[in-house]
Amino acid sequence: MSDRIDGVPIGHLDIDGGIVQSADDRATALLGTEPTGTAFAATIHETDRGAIDALLDAELARAVAVDCRPAADDGVEWMRCWLAPAAAGVEAVIVDRTRDHRADVLAEYDSAMAHDLRNPLNVIDGRLELLDASGEHRDAIERSTTGIADRITALRELAAAARPVVGPDLLAVSDLIAEAAARGPITVDIPDTDRHVVGDADRLTAALLELFENAATHGDADCVVVTVEGSTLRVEDDGSGAFDPDRVLDAGYTTDPDRPGYGLTAVDWTARAHGWSVDVAENAGLAVDISIGAPLLA
Repeated sequence: MSDRIDGVPIGHLDIDGGIVQSADDRATALLGTEPTGTAFAATIHETDRGAIDALLDAELARAVAVDCRPAADDGVEWMRCWLAPAAAGVEAVIVDRTRDHRADVLAEYDSAMAHDLRNPLNVIDGRLELLDASGEHRDAIERSTTGIADRITALRELAAAARPVVGPDLLAVSDLIAEAAARGPITVDIPDTDRHVVGDADRLTAALLELFENAATHGDADCVVVTVEGSTLRVEDDGSGAFDPDRVLDAGYTTDPDRPGYGLTAVDWTARAHGWSVDVAENAGLAVDISIGAPLLA
């Protein structure tokens, strides 16, 4: 049997009569305790234990999956457990689902927030049309509602950047840069490289495009230079826009009051979703110098 599901390491346990007969090191790490010789249900959080007990008591004809939490504090936050009939008892396969679960919660929150906030905005806009308001008061209200709507959109894009990467592809780095450059408002010096990266093409292109747009918007940059060295993709512009390198990746940080300040945060979260890191520094001209540490393949 494979030791991975969608690239994520999995743990194996053999269970007979509800008692764990054997468990590999990965299963022990996920559960946060050595389970061999104990009831498998006892290793599961009490809130989720009933579902596991019911499955172990049932005559399983096929593999059944359930999301649950381990009982031990040293275990993962959330995991998915598959229970399947075996020659002797039940075979269990478990995988860390913490990131997926958090993404699910974030997606639900994102959808609810967008719905709950956009409805009042629509009411305001509709009633504004009925009011005999004009001049600076009407303009101020319209600017405020438009600003809130823009921030809702930006927050939804930020939430999307945090999603786990599912089904990544082998991508040519030069193609990603060229695609983002073609959509951007600034000249990009595209490196001649044959390196590849494993990731989500749409999300990585969007992250690069954000870097290019940031250079065009927040400074007087004429060109963005992209270099690929070792395991690092570096994006540098020749502008002179002042910024705080220690805060520039923080959500809401902006030097432009008309922009919500989530763009570079989304770049950072996209990189983290791929298992990479982002570093920001000042060069001599106060231009943005961003390095993305990624496993670049020949």
